[in-house]
Amino acid sequence: MAERSLKLIAARPAQLPSSEDSPSFRYHLERTAPMAVAAAAIHTVAIPLGCGLVGLVLFGVGGFIPAGAIGFIGALSFLNWVPLIGNHTLRTNLSKTLGAKPGWTFVGLRAAQGTMIQEARRVETDDNVGFMRITEDALEVATEGGEVSVPRDRIRGFETERMLGLPYLHYIRVEFEEDDGLKAFLLVSREGTSVQQHRRNTDALHDRLVEWHADHQLRWLEAQRQP
Repeated sequence: MAERSLKLIAARPAQLPSSEDSPSFRYHLERTAPMAVAAAAIHTVAIPLGCGLVGLVLFGVGGFIPAGAIGFIGALSFLNWVPLIGNHTLRTNLSKTLGAKPGWTFVGLRAAQGTMIQEARRVETDDNVGFMRITEDALEVATEGGEVSVPRDRIRGFETERMLGLPYLHYIRVEFEEDDGLKAFLLVSREGTSVQQHRRNTDALHDRLVEWHADHQLRWLEAQRQP
């Protein structure tokens, strides 16, 4: 694990470990992610067009639209996994670097989303990646640039927030108290080999975090009731 430990770094979103602090993620941003975006764009056009042309040759003008529609459905299936090109390699490399243990969850994190236009121009949904674990006392995310650690008794809740750039996915918004008010940052599961799996795993992670937080609140209430 990185030597530098950034406790409660999430209280200052501008200081969240960025891609500049993570050689593995920076390489992914510069090399792999742009290729995934290009492949998605090319295949979204090429597959329907290719199928349409085949339909045109075989069945005439009347075959172009049905064949193109079939190709478009095929392109959508392709888009279920192509955005994740390089994600498995990134996870494997980072797991070795950080010494991730079984049960730790591979996640992406960022301080906040930008505007719709800014999000549409991004080649990656996250600003950094790491491995998350929840302990009895805190929510922790280990990254190459340091550790994000939020004490359990500071956390106020977990909400889902739709991704502006990929509206079929969402983030988990982690809200917690600091001395100067309510703060937040965003998490998303990067576990899985398809976009659908990422969505399901993010839902499961949200439910797990909510249960963990609720358990802490119930124990606090029980303690307050005791004479």
